[in-house]
Amino acid sequence: MPRITRVSLVITMWLALTLVHAASYGSQIGETGRAGKGRDLLQSPTGIHASDFDLYVADTGNHRIVLYDLDGKYLGQIGGKGGYRDINGNGEEDAFESGSGTDNEHFTNPRGVYATTDAIYVADTGNNRIMVYDMDQNFKFQIGNLTAGIEMNEFNGPSDVFADSSSIYVVDINNHRVNIFDLQGKYVKQVGVTGTASDSDNTLNMPSGVGLGDFLYIADSKNHRVTYYDEMLEYVGQIGKNEPGTGDLALHSPRGVFIDDDRIYVADTRNNRIGIFFMSGDLDEHIGGSAASEESRLKAPSDVTVTSSRVYVVDSGNHRVVIFNQSTTVSYFTFFIILLLIAGAIGGTIYKFQNELEELIFPDHDLGAKYGPTADVIEESEEMRQQMWDAQE
Repeated sequence: MPRITRVSLVITMWLALTLVHAASYGSQIGETGRAGKGRDLLQSPTGIHASDFDLYVADTGNHRIVLYDLDGKYLGQIGGKGGYRDINGNGEEDAFESGSGTDNEHFTNPRGVYATTDAIYVADTGNNRIMVYDMDQNFKFQIGNLTAGIEMNEFNGPSDVFADSSSIYVVDINNHRVNIFDLQGKYVKQVGVTGTASDSDNTLNMPSGVGLGDFLYIADSKNHRVTYYDEMLEYVGQIGKNEPGTGDLALHSPRGVFIDDDRIYVADTRNNRIGIFFMSGDLDEHIGGSAASEESRLKAPSDVTVTSSRVYVVDSGNHRVVIFNQSTTVSYFTFFIILLLIAGAIGGTIYKFQNELEELIFPDHDLGAKYGPTADVIEESEEMRQQMWDAQE
């Protein structure tokens, strides 16, 4: 394959890997601006997580975790004092009584939720504890208790939770730290200094959300940034400038963060938008903001989660979850460059084929004069250079 063909294909593949993601409004759970208690209504929801099959929403004002399918159809719930009842005698459970509680089946203003293949984790914020359930919603154990504290296994307003195959990560907002536990709930280590709110590299100020990719990402709300740390919990870098702003690389009180294979999604709460960043920290796009369409306009979004084709946003101030369809697009400039590269690759192949055809038809012409040294000449030259090298040794 000629050089121009190889180079063109490499550059074309690189461009294909850096195409722009574009999100467009698809549907929603809840009614915009209306707080409610029904199956399809929410009240100041705060946290969200999408698994392979289900969507979990921390419906904070209703003291419950609501389960939906990925299209937004109600499946069930954990928490919610009283649950649904048939009050009209029509055989339908159509009334819901919300209320807080302190037993194993109830919450007080839960703000975070995460699910793995074998457990559901709930940040029961008002009760200062993390609740853990199996996939059948049976209670397993808890971390923390009903009293705010500063000990390693205590919390003061836990606001988010994340789990992987070995650890549980808890955002302890009022203690300005993220605590890490093993899967049995035993304390391991932490990011931040307990009780110290600061904007240095290794301290936090009212952190609110957590996500995990190649690094540990923390939505450091009052520092108006997302910081990230390596496996040793050493500071690596940040998105945001330690002060509120509205520019492309600025944040204002971010509360949620989600990491997928090649993007960082940030709930930029006070800017009323979701910031989508490349792993380098450069901006890809914004969802929401002042320029968004009416149905896509957000009010204090507090969390975000992503599947291969959708972006789910907790639009807390509007009492809803907005589902955006995610697609891949290219700019006209990028598309033009790709066409030029493909044309160059095809042209290089045609040129090579033409030369080979000419050699076949006219085998006796002076190849050395027209195309440079033949293979025999090159081989003889290589042998002579090797002999000279051996003589020098």
